[in-house]
Amino acid sequence: MSDRRNPWVTLSRERRYEDRYLGLDLDQLRHESGREHPHVALRFKVFGVAVLPVDPQGRVSLIGQYRYVLDRFTWELPRGSGPVSDDALATARRELQEETGDASFLFLSFSFFFSFSLLFLHFLFGR
Repeated sequence: MSDRRNPWVTLSRERRYEDRYLGLDLDQLRHESGREHPHVALRFKVFGVAVLPVDPQGRVSLIGQYRYVLDRFTWELPRGSGPVSDDALATARRELQEETGDASFLFLSFSFFFSFSLLFLHFLFGR
């Protein structure tokens, strides 16, 4: 069985940026081996939702948009975010309405996970 205890000690934390969605911290860490490491942490104040909307004919709705950071056009599942106090289903329904014009799907929440760093993502199936 693996050892699940935290091998890191936080020596310092400096908030470098903050807005309504996230904070960016620069932490200085020490591993139990004695090595010290800088670590950049994105600390999200929101959660994410992604919806796989399938219509009665079995077609999936995707959203096409230009992504500045990628410098390219992408096709994606409808998705968005909400404050951690919001309900994931209500957020998914709102995002689907905003992005596709239709929120009349029946929803099934089938997964949730940390998509990266500290962003918690709910993944829903809409039919």
